[in-house]
Amino acid sequence: MQHDIVLIAPSGREQPAVLKISSTGVILATEDQDLNRFPFEVLKKWLPSNTRSKNPGPEDCLDLQISTDRGARDLRMRCVRGPEAVQAILKDLSDTVKLLVSAEDKLDEAQTEALMQAGSLLQERDSLSESKKEEAPQHLTGMSQQESMDVTAFGASDQPLTATSLHQVPHITLVPASKTILAQLQVNPSLSSTQPTSINYSNLASVSDTSAQVENVSVPPYGAIPVHIVGLPAAPAVVQVPQYHFTPSASLSGVHPVTEMSFQLLADPGMKINTMTQNNFETNTVAAASALMGPASYPPAVQQQSVQHTYLPQTAPDNAVREQAVAERAIQEQAVAEAQDAARHALEHSQALEGELVELQEQNRFLEDLVKRLSTEVTRMTAKSVDGNDREEKGTAAMGGDLKVPSSASDEGDPLPGWLRDRRLLNPLLTAYDEHVTALEQQLGDRTEGLDHLQKQVEAVVSENERLRAELEQQRMEAAASFRAASTGGGDVGAVQQRLALMLEENELLRRENDLMLTQQAGLQEELQRLHSTLEERAIEVLAAAQEGAAAARQLQAAEESERKAWAAVQDLESRLARQVTSVRGAENHALSLEEELKELHQSLSDERSGATVARNALDELRQAHAVLRAEADGMQIRGRAALEGQASLQAELVAVRDRYEAAASESQSTSRENEQLRSAMHILESRLAEFQRKDIEVYGRIKEAMEEAEEARLSRDSALLGQRELQKEVEVLRERLASVRQAARDSVYAELQQQLHASAEKLRLAQEDETKAQQEASELRSANERLQREMRSVASELDSLKEELGGSLESKSRLSYMSITAMEKFQALERERDEACQKLESMERRLDRSRRDWQLEKQALELELRDMRQKTVESDVQLTNRRNEVMGLTRQLDAASRELQAALLSRSKVDEDARMQMSAMRSERDQEIRALAAKLESTVLSCNRSVAEAERVMEAKEAMLARWKEEAQAIAGKLERALKEHKQQFSVQQSELSDMRLQCQAMQQENNVLVNEINELRAAVAQLEKIIDEGDSRGAQLGMQLMAAQGREEELQQEIKAMQSMLERARMATSNKTNSPIRQDPLMEKYKAFKKTASVVAIAGVGP
Repeated sequence: MQHDIVLIAPSGREQPAVLKISSTGVILATEDQDLNRFPFEVLKKWLPSNTRSKNPGPEDCLDLQISTDRGARDLRMRCVRGPEAVQAILKDLSDTVKLLVSAEDKLDEAQTEALMQAGSLLQERDSLSESKKEEAPQHLTGMSQQESMDVTAFGASDQPLTATSLHQVPHITLVPASKTILAQLQVNPSLSSTQPTSINYSNLASVSDTSAQVENVSVPPYGAIPVHIVGLPAAPAVVQVPQYHFTPSASLSGVHPVTEMSFQLLADPGMKINTMTQNNFETNTVAAASALMGPASYPPAVQQQSVQHTYLPQTAPDNAVREQAVAERAIQEQAVAEAQDAARHALEHSQALEGELVELQEQNRFLEDLVKRLSTEVTRMTAKSVDGNDREEKGTAAMGGDLKVPSSASDEGDPLPGWLRDRRLLNPLLTAYDEHVTALEQQLGDRTEGLDHLQKQVEAVVSENERLRAELEQQRMEAAASFRAASTGGGDVGAVQQRLALMLEENELLRRENDLMLTQQAGLQEELQRLHSTLEERAIEVLAAAQEGAAAARQLQAAEESERKAWAAVQDLESRLARQVTSVRGAENHALSLEEELKELHQSLSDERSGATVARNALDELRQAHAVLRAEADGMQIRGRAALEGQASLQAELVAVRDRYEAAASESQSTSRENEQLRSAMHILESRLAEFQRKDIEVYGRIKEAMEEAEEARLSRDSALLGQRELQKEVEVLRERLASVRQAARDSVYAELQQQLHASAEKLRLAQEDETKAQQEASELRSANERLQREMRSVASELDSLKEELGGSLESKSRLSYMSITAMEKFQALERERDEACQKLESMERRLDRSRRDWQLEKQALELELRDMRQKTVESDVQLTNRRNEVMGLTRQLDAASRELQAALLSRSKVDEDARMQMSAMRSERDQEIRALAAKLESTVLSCNRSVAEAERVMEAKEAMLARWKEEAQAIAGKLERALKEHKQQFSVQQSELSDMRLQCQAMQQENNVLVNEINELRAAVAQLEKIIDEGDSRGAQLGMQLMAAQGREEELQQEIKAMQSMLERARMATSNKTNSPIRQDPLMEKYKAFKKTASVVAIAGVGP
């Protein structure tokens, strides 16, 4: 199976490669060569990169954690075909591991069958060889000397050449060679020639027991190892027994001692040793022997007596003996081949056993890691050791009494599947569980930070409320001061000065009102910006809360299964609800106090309204005084018109001075033109006033729109706050559920530890039973050993008697040699049985001692772990209690702050409404005053027009009377000149007043320009606000898309969790259906199942009242 990947280095450098998955492990290669090979034993875990809590990666990346001499190392790779390839690689790895596990099981079964077949073949071969030995005649060669007879007997015998048999020959010495127990034959060192002989296999029944330790044994083609025997020079009748010594080559360095001692001397029964066959054989065998055994090594000379032997003539063996020898050699070759096969299979079996030993060591490390994980979890759970038994009984009774702690692992059903039993597949699951717990803890920390941030916001709102109250108090004091200043002001009696002061005061009032409007508009703009930013923050918080709610919903779905079993926790929840009810009552009392403060605030607002009413009355009085001044101005105009009428009468009377009358007429026309100019200026002023009113209406409309937008923002903020409170309530509920689920999980872990202790005690009991059995077997072996020793002593006594009889009679040499050989065979068999019994006894004793030491160490370790667990449990109880108290205090503070915030927002909304109503009332009053002033001006202009028309009619009537008044005209000419001077003076005064009015109009024009600039700035600010709102809408759309993607991911995770829950339910149902199955289970899996059952019982008991 190959997959295209890209290796990613920590520095960011990438390299394309190919990932190959085979039965030998994982191979990283390129197109032309292999980069590296990782067997499955060094792979600790494999998982997608995006599921890691630390240094996560994208979805199309995969991480392999490899154990090295320096610790664990991570290898990250990116799949070319995307996230689907990651899932495919994980599936291939899991399938390969499952196939390897099944193949190992089948291989063990095949090896067991092969060993059984090899044993049966060896037994058949032994029975066949024994039957042929009984049928074949014994041809023993007579020798002139006793020593040569012994050598020939050993050469023709089929018995193995052991240390005991070699010591029976007086001229052969046993010397150990280097580090092995291979025999060295030494005789007289003064001999110089060599005589070949051979060592072969006789009975290989004992080889099968120790063949697993034979490695790289080099066996000659015919199953024999040549041996160099040093003898005399060529002498036809006398031969001296040679000295034998060699050093084994590297090919025999790993041969087991039992295999070495099972070699025998192989020679044909009728072989005749002489000097003529010696040289020929020596030429053919020296090279082979030296190649196999290495160069000859001669030890220091041993001082022994040189013994000469003479060979007697022998008859040639018959054909039957030769055929028998050929048949025996064929049987021996077949036995050697079978022994080689058996040794090879035993070697393979030993390698498999070594692999199993490594696997068991890995499993032991895995279990130690699992115990550490469980110890870490136990430190977090609540210690309930005092009332543990009562809670267990109550939990069992609440569940109907169907649950019980298994007494032994045999009460369980069928074994769990391989993926739940194999550490290589369970490690990723445990890692995912740890990462999930870490993610939950991180979410809890984020929510705690969110609560702290919300508390800071509440404090900021409270400080802002206090600031607004201070500003309101300051404005109220300023209004009172202005009212007192307005009520204590006075005016001059003079008409012109009083009118000027009134106009200046009116302008000052308008300017102040305009300044107040501008400051209020700036404040509204700032308020709008702040509200907009707050709205954005609330939107972000709402999205974060929605994400947290989605995560909490996932946690809730994961915790629903545990909540079904933990129904007894309802009483605890009810008690918590009662405490919350008491806290709500306290909050209601606080709300009542806030309502009283609100009433006081309403009272202060009513006082401020009364002060505003007084100010409004003062303003009405000022307006009345202004009307009086207007009436006086109208009287002055009437008096001016009367003066004009007197002037016309005087001109009628002065008929004589026609030219002066014409001058007066021209002056009257100029006056009329000036009046027309005044009328046109008045119309211009009225048009400008109308334009001002229109702009003022536009500004008020804009302000009204801004206030409506502010009101909408305030309403949206209130709705967001309500949603946030609801989310906080949901988070509180989910937090309580999470605490209950965590408590249940910790109780289950504690129960699993208790079950593990029970399983350890059961294991101890079984070990003790095995120890008693081993002791019985040891006693039996001791008795058998004693019996064998007694038999050996009897055989030794028989051998001594036989030796004595052998020295007295040479004629019965053949019979005595045959009896000695039989006795030696019995003696050797007894020695082998004794050695085997001793070895078994020693192995049993060592095993017993080792089991005792292991159990003592394990017992001490378990006691230490239990003591640490209890201490950590007590500490975790204290920490959990403190944390719960802190959370409850923070919750109460948060509720109180939320209620205060709500009350402050309501009071502020009411204050804003009252201020808005006052502003609208003041605006309506000002509009009415402006309309009244315009009406007055229009009535004044009409009266002026009527007076001018009447004056013209009077002038036309008086022209008829000018003839009669000519005489009187000269008399009153001087009076007329004086009157004209006075009129000119009054006219100059009116012109100065008109210039003052023009200056005032210019000032108002400048103020109008300033107001227009400010309106433009306000429009620009509104445009910026619209842009910000558009950006917020786009961000909200993006966040909505991200939320939809997160919800899709959440649904996928929920489906995966449901699938895993269904798998667990099926496994539990299968386990419950096969609880009483008599099949023998794996001890580790039995321990794990008992551990899980005890955990479930303690979890049910732990969540009780």
